[in-house]
Amino acid sequence: MFAFTIRQIEVFLAVCEEASFRRAADRLSVSEAAVSHHIRALERQLDCSLFGRRRGARVTLLEAGEAFRAEALTFVERGQELRTVARTYSARERPIRAYIGGHLLEDYIRPALPRLASHHPTIVLDVGLHRSRDMIRQDVVAGDLDLVLMNVRGEEDLPGSTLIAPVEGNLYGVTAFAVQATDGLDRIPFILSPVGSAEDHAQRRMLAALGISHPLVALRTQFHDGRIRAAIDGLGITFSLQSIVEKFDDAGALHVIRRINEWQIRLFLSYRLATETRITLETFIRSVLATRTRRELPAWPENGSRIS
Repeated sequence: MFAFTIRQIEVFLAVCEEASFRRAADRLSVSEAAVSHHIRALERQLDCSLFGRRRGARVTLLEAGEAFRAEALTFVERGQELRTVARTYSARERPIRAYIGGHLLEDYIRPALPRLASHHPTIVLDVGLHRSRDMIRQDVVAGDLDLVLMNVRGEEDLPGSTLIAPVEGNLYGVTAFAVQATDGLDRIPFILSPVGSAEDHAQRRMLAALGISHPLVALRTQFHDGRIRAAIDGLGITFSLQSIVEKFDDAGALHVIRRINEWQIRLFLSYRLATETRITLETFIRSVLATRTRRELPAWPENGSRIS
């Protein structure tokens, strides 16, 4: 029926995006020889050359390859549309498959779910657990999640999502450490996540950006509240989102030692959902998160003078 296979299209587009047979093979978790085999078979079936190949140079698209790439992208988009159409009939009564970040779920969404159920009893959330951000992103792209609400660094971490609110991610500590930090962070103990966890890798990158390769570690724990309470007790300084600090630091004991980065609360809603359901869920989530406080925590600049 077609002069190609779906796998050949997948391999062809991977080579186009990577401009390399080797990198395309790494991305698809196959051998470079397998990639070459698929491309040669595709060119043979189409009776034309798609790529220009020179040893040691990037793979380039020929004119026929450019034309075929445009049509291949259209073919893939149409395939995704067909899948969406099928799902609207096969899964119409299925609960909404959702992932909500732990802090957002426990502190904001879960307490408000009875209100959603009372006003919209036909909307049922099936909230699952995921091990990593990469898995969540893959499930979104594959169409295996209908709703995702989480803290991310930007839209690239959650494709097709909508910005709900900005959230600061900073380094926090008590006054004594804030003053000491004006002379540097090398001698200040840190409260970090367990070694090998996803958060540990992120914290290592942030420490490296601060010029710290071997931090003094006072405590490691996987729990956000444990790290915040340990910081309040003066055991060390810790990375955290401002919204989490606001929850556990009622007395305002912690200060921003260093401003690290700006995070975002972003919402993904699948177009598999009915338009009315999408609007209802986004309105509900925005109304719940609008109750978040925005207490501005004082920062301590390099010269040691306090910003109030």
